[in-house]
Amino acid sequence: MVRRISDTPRHLVSRRQFLRNTGMLLAAGLLPGSFPNNSLPDPKDVLLQKANKIIDDFVTANSPVGLAIAIIYPGADPKNPQIQTFFRGETKLGNGQAPTEQTIFELGSITKIFTGSLLADMVYNQKVVALDDDVQTYYDKLAPGSVTLPTYQGKAIKFWHLATHTAGFPDDPPNLKDGGPCEYTTHLMYKALDALQLPQAPGEIALYSNLGFGTLADVLCLISGKRPYEDVIREFLTKAKLNLPDTHIMTAEFSDSRFAQGYTQDNDNKIVKANKCMPTWPAFSGAGALHSTLTDMIEWLQFYMGLTPSPISNVTLESVKPLHPFGKVEKIGLGWQLRPLNTMPGKYVVNKNGATLGFSTDIVFFRETQTGAIALTNTAGMDVTQLNNQLIELLNPSA
Repeated sequence: MVRRISDTPRHLVSRRQFLRNTGMLLAAGLLPGSFPNNSLPDPKDVLLQKANKIIDDFVTANSPVGLAIAIIYPGADPKNPQIQTFFRGETKLGNGQAPTEQTIFELGSITKIFTGSLLADMVYNQKVVALDDDVQTYYDKLAPGSVTLPTYQGKAIKFWHLATHTAGFPDDPPNLKDGGPCEYTTHLMYKALDALQLPQAPGEIALYSNLGFGTLADVLCLISGKRPYEDVIREFLTKAKLNLPDTHIMTAEFSDSRFAQGYTQDNDNKIVKANKCMPTWPAFSGAGALHSTLTDMIEWLQFYMGLTPSPISNVTLESVKPLHPFGKVEKIGLGWQLRPLNTMPGKYVVNKNGATLGFSTDIVFFRETQTGAIALTNTAGMDVTQLNNQLIELLNPSA
């Protein structure tokens, strides 16, 4: 059982007012977690004071419209970690409503770890595919004549290549402009794949690719009875016994009042509303189209940290095993990235970030110490990965 706590106010208004009030409180030494000189602070309160400062500094430097954060860390009983949530800004400029645990955000590429988890389940539990299987053979069997994947000197693309960004695909398809926001179809993706030429053999170099994960999700859906991505993911979540009621694919017509408005900057650096549809949707749904809430992502993070009992908990271990180098210092598993924990040499945290036209997201955890962090903002271009870096390092200080 994880104990959830929150001492962060949820009635914050505009970012300008928040920053002004924060400055006054800092000057007076009255921010939550501030202590009189003659008292001994509770370690938990010191931790929260430092976390609040990290978040406030990020808000001051970056001015996100709205921000929802959660951290998980050990409590007095190591078997019962605690959850702390933090909220800043607004769900929509000028509405005076701070995000809550139920505010809906676009997850962006965090969707890829759902797709990677689905692959892990199909490999290690359902045993209907193997990581080293040739992907083309599944297209030939389930959708004959639909697409021909590129090869390199006779070397074919395998499932683990798509899941680790090592297939040799570009980030986005060359014919992206042939579609439109929420109008890039699977047929267009197949046309791009038919014309694609690989620059090197699959499995050699990791180059981040939305096209690769779009292809992976597509073939997994074919294997799962030729069903839509959302249906397959919802079935996976039910099988895992996870309660994620608000994790779905939603179109531009979605009108739930809990949906945060996404924002970006125009050419004059002014904050403007962002389009709700990416130019690669719906073909790339499995690469970045999921939406979710902080509550759901906390449940997802607990699952991966081993805090939520599940009949398919092995997925959380298999998905994060490093399969290939990723950049100079990182490694990559089935969608999840592993990067060094600066405060603990030799240790790696597991993370994945995401970005859409109006949202920035990040999730990170270190299972060994039962610590993790989630950051969701309705503003594009925010480096919430760096924010989470600071939070996970706060939760794992140097010895």
